[in-house]
Amino acid sequence: MAGFELKTKAIKGLFWGGFNSGMKQVISALIGIVLLSRLTPGDYGLVGMLAIFTGIATTLQEGGFTSALANRKEFSHDDFNAVFWFNNLISIAMYVVLWFCAPLIADFYSQPELVKISRVLFLAFLFNGVSLAFNAYLFRFLMVREKAAIEIISSLIAGVAAIILAIKGYGYWALVVNTVLMSFIASLLRIIVVPWHPGLKVNFRPVWEMFGFSFKLVIASFVTQLQNNIFSVVLGRAYTEREVGFYSQGNKWTVMGQSMISGTVNSVAQPTIARFSDDPERSLKVFRKFMRLTSCLVCPAMLGLAFIAPQLIQVINPEFMPSVPVMQLCSLGCIALSLSNMYSQMNIAHGRSDLNLLITILGAALQIVMAFVVYRYGINVIALTIAVCNFAVLAAWHIISGRHFGYTVLMLLKDVLPYAGLAFLVVIVAFFATKFISNALLLLCVKIIVVAAVYIVALKILDSAIYREARIFIKRHWRR
Repeated sequence: MAGFELKTKAIKGLFWGGFNSGMKQVISALIGIVLLSRLTPGDYGLVGMLAIFTGIATTLQEGGFTSALANRKEFSHDDFNAVFWFNNLISIAMYVVLWFCAPLIADFYSQPELVKISRVLFLAFLFNGVSLAFNAYLFRFLMVREKAAIEIISSLIAGVAAIILAIKGYGYWALVVNTVLMSFIASLLRIIVVPWHPGLKVNFRPVWEMFGFSFKLVIASFVTQLQNNIFSVVLGRAYTEREVGFYSQGNKWTVMGQSMISGTVNSVAQPTIARFSDDPERSLKVFRKFMRLTSCLVCPAMLGLAFIAPQLIQVINPEFMPSVPVMQLCSLGCIALSLSNMYSQMNIAHGRSDLNLLITILGAALQIVMAFVVYRYGINVIALTIAVCNFAVLAAWHIISGRHFGYTVLMLLKDVLPYAGLAFLVVIVAFFATKFISNALLLLCVKIIVVAAVYIVALKILDSAIYREARIFIKRHWRR
């Protein structure tokens, strides 16, 4: 009975996680389209130069405690209370450090505007710090519907504010305000919605108890942020802000697509797998279901994005056309990223943060070395290098992590190749079906419709288990 309830809760979590990620990315895409038509590559380039600082600071701020709290078999008010106060202290300290480092960041990139931009943008850390414990509560108790509502509302309000600023000619400030306002609103809503509140009596013992596990996650996440943003740093030093903007914009759309998939799965994967951490056979079975789900979603999404990239950018703002090859190459690399993410979730669920740390360091070392080897050859070569590195890192995840859980190469191929092959065939069909269309907007719309329709029909004809379970769930809840 408990297993059935957990399965039902997990399926509901996937539904709401998918709805949340989908709506967030749709909102982000619509807002991004408006902003892209109003802002310049230089605006995106300036804000993009700060990506490595915001990414690393966010990682240090979170501290790995969300995953650590989800993994605890028993928990108490003191656990969340300790995380709440600890995160707030860390957030304040980081903002003070970054405030004084702002002139150094501006000097590094030779961009004086970055002093004021960074000092405002980094306010998001203070707002995030207040609600991290509340967010961990939502994650721990699979409150995915509430989490979805919070993130959708905050994205929408912040996006509208950014559009207004962009229309009025405030340039890069539209992007800055979007980030800061989203953090503020999301934090406020989490505090209102979550039925837990901090107390003034603080005992930091739970933090130290979780530190051994969470510290490895922090280091792994820190290295990942360095790995993901090293090219932005190199580009910021070696290229103009326009070229950084082209790279940033091309990468942004792929990250949005990949985040939608990962957000859907991550909302329930780790907590669900963790419930079966004492049963290796069942844990592996659950992991394979999530791996198939990830493949089913990410392969058509990323191949489809690469397919529509020229028309998407041409319709929004032709000035950004140099970002198309970057978007296409990064889309392929994001397939590997999403699959690697599942190995990471499996490791965390089993308390093997050490494996995450090891593999992340190996992957980062590879990408950092390659960054300094290829950066002089242009943004397209950089994007290709990132895609190749992502697949190399996926191989490392399987070799090092997969064997610990009995996940073989044959299992991986069975879980991934059917969906990858089907998505590739669907894109080929859509290519020939839309060759005769010359209007960019019409071609974009028809491509999206054909790819989505043919893929869904193919899943139905092939009687995909994922499609069948999704249809049953939707029918059951639609009747209600």
